[in-house]
Amino acid sequence: MRRPATAAATAGVRRLAPEDAALWRDIRLEALAREPAQFAERLADWADRPLRDFAAHLAAVPVWAAVAGERALAVAALTPDSGGEACGWIEAVYVRPEARGRGLGQAVVAAAEDAARARRLAELRLQVRGANAAARGLYRKLGFREVAGGREGGCGGCEVTMAKRL
Repeated sequence: MRRPATAAATAGVRRLAPEDAALWRDIRLEALAREPAQFAERLADWADRPLRDFAAHLAAVPVWAAVAGERALAVAALTPDSGGEACGWIEAVYVRPEARGRGLGQAVVAAAEDAARARRLAELRLQVRGANAAARGLYRKLGFREVAGGREGGCGGCEVTMAKRL
């Protein structure tokens, strides 16, 4: 007997546009509420902001999401290094608990990586807490390796920087 497809199984990955601000707000606020130790920003930084601020963020920062219906299940952002290096930073990675273990985190990070390659970036970096074994395992699976050096103003309290040559 064939089982019905779950929302996670039918999710498509796409770059969010400013008109997707409600999707971005919903998953971003959940991420900051559920996993506050994993992000540099705090829920209080975003909770009371108007929808137009989320739209402006999407206009300025490329964010990819695995979307099923009208719900983002996983997200990842790509931020160019402000130091002039041909390096990009993977940020704001989050997978909703009910969608974990289904490859959606891998899919959104891979979409950001594809965009980095298209921009001819030489390297991707990210920061993660040392205790976050699941995230570190995902990033290793995607070819990231631990390196020395961090990013000023990055993930508050993150001890591990990982990088991948493109």
